Amino acid sequence: MLVKSHIKAAILEAIGKNNMEKLLQDLRYGFRMLWKSPGFTLVSVLTLALGVGVNTALFSVVNEVIIRPLPFKDSSQLVMMWTSLPTLGFQKIPFSPSDYTDLVQSQQSFQGMAIFENQKFDLTGDGRPEQITGARVSASLFPVLGVAPVKGRTFLPEEDQPGREQEVVLSYSMWQQRYGSDPSLVGRSISLNRQPYTVVGIMPKGFEFPLHGPSDNQDPAQVFVPAAFTPTVLQMRGAMYQYSVIARLKPGVTLNAAQHELQVLGTRVEKNYPPEVLKAFRDAELSFLIDSYHNAVAGEVRTPMLIMLGAVALVLLIACANVANLLLSRGAVRQRELAIRSAMGANRARLVRQMLTESFLLALTGGAVGIFLAKIGKDLLLKFLPASVPHPDSIPLNAPVFGFALILCLVATLIFGLVSVTESSRISLQQILQESTASGTAVRRRRRMQGFFVISEFAFALGLLIAAGLLLRSFSKLMKVDPGFQPDRVLSMTVSLPKQPYTQADQLRNFYRDLIARVATLPGVTASGLSSDLPLSAQETETVHEIDGHKVNSESPLPLHRSWVMGDYLTALKVPLIKGRLLGPEDLPNAQMVAVISQQMAQRFWPGQDAIGKQLKVGPSPVLTVVGIVGDVKDGPLQTEPI
Repeated sequence: MLVKSHIKAAILEAIGKNNMEKLLQDLRYGFRMLWKSPGFTLVSVLTLALGVGVNTALFSVVNEVIIRPLPFKDSSQLVMMWTSLPTLGFQKIPFSPSDYTDLVQSQQSFQGMAIFENQKFDLTGDGRPEQITGARVSASLFPVLGVAPVKGRTFLPEEDQPGREQEVVLSYSMWQQRYGSDPSLVGRSISLNRQPYTVVGIMPKGFEFPLHGPSDNQDPAQVFVPAAFTPTVLQMRGAMYQYSVIARLKPGVTLNAAQHELQVLGTRVEKNYPPEVLKAFRDAELSFLIDSYHNAVAGEVRTPMLIMLGAVALVLLIACANVANLLLSRGAVRQRELAIRSAMGANRARLVRQMLTESFLLALTGGAVGIFLAKIGKDLLLKFLPASVPHPDSIPLNAPVFGFALILCLVATLIFGLVSVTESSRISLQQILQESTASGTAVRRRRRMQGFFVISEFAFALGLLIAAGLLLRSFSKLMKVDPGFQPDRVLSMTVSLPKQPYTQADQLRNFYRDLIARVATLPGVTASGLSSDLPLSAQETETVHEIDGHKVNSESPLPLHRSWVMGDYLTALKVPLIKGRLLGPEDLPNAQMVAVISQQMAQRFWPGQDAIGKQLKVGPSPVLTVVGIVGDVKDGPLQTEPI
């Protein structure tokens, strides 16, 4: 038995060596044949490189944005939460601190909850002053994310209280770029908004939070400070809906189960609202929505990106069809060679393996060039992606991307390689010697296959052409949409003032008035103004409570976008004045509260009437008197109607 085992092992080893020798022979022969046809090889490789490169570049972005788990511990358990007041027209809005604290005390579905808000900070000292993006966060944020600092610590629960010494946690990039990775920085003080903050920790390299994607609080922070809500803030129910909430599900708790609990808790939280707030809400039903954090980050771009990936897959199929046609044409030249090899003893399996080896060499070479093109393509793609699309600053060509490229090469080999395999398996010496037969049956068969691939190319190209045509049509329609203002030669900037020394409303008002006046004196400036938001990106939504002293039906809320403006804001945007007047310096805070409304709003609230002089009550504000009507301005995306 021992002798038989040795004999069996020797036979298997000999077979393995023989197969390896044959594979090396096929590879050497394949290289020689491709080298002898440089034109064919170059065209095939470049065609495949284009298909593989475009697909790999887009897949690298899709993998990073959509497929890859978020860079947090057990990220599938992370969820994001929103407040919802659907009867008032608010389907999904940020949280208020009071609602958050109520949920933290009564929920049973989450291991932890955290609240955060983006905030601008003026950083001074240790270099030139600069304005940076930060975040006010609850002390529970970092444990919820499952991320520990590389130096120092994060916030303690008792530090998330007002009146204590102020602490700050820095991002790794801030620590590295501003402070040169100084290891002694922890424990020292830095100046934020002209106030001292003690550095207690440094987050690890690569840590980024908040992530791009959600509509609110989505700017990665360079510094983190405790939220430290005051008792006054926690008692402001029905206000300050500007915070985002993230939570971690308990093991075994599903998203649906957590959503069911939040529906019950919404009713309980609403009972804590004062009667006057509930009256202002007109008995609106308060509820909370939940979704996975991954969906919140990438949900809106998932479908468009997958559609794009499907479109570029057609590019690869077109490339494969092109190479298949080239192989068919080349096969006609190699028929005699293959027939002679067959007559000299090469069996059909050996010929098939030789053809597949050459096809794989083509695909592999095209894939290698394609990966090089993908590296360039993904960098260009990142530059053209809008800021609203969640993506990191750089996307590596990592193992999943290389694996995807290898799979594309194998798929391409099967698609166009089987063509040459099919043809080579039908070669016979007798058929080659009988040229009349070869010029008949074989040629007709080859032409039919070439015709099939040409038709396939046209079909794939037609699909892409139709999709591109529809896209251009939609783009053309969007370009023809009147946004209601003239964006040419209009510049905008964002101004964020620190709490110190601007603690009073008059101080803020005087600063902005002085700013508008100084900007107006700059060369080339014809008008300057200030607004709480800009067209196409309005954020503040309110509902109308009263129209000319009559309460609005609570079952039919009238939502609208409201902007607070100063100076010649409407003039700077060249929004046309339809009737009445624009806001002016005479409209002071202690004077009669007035408003300028859009033409669409005037027709909606006072159809067939003159809206000038009419009154309405919006949200908690005093009664407003209409003094002017202007043209409709798109306050959201161009394809939506203004409200």
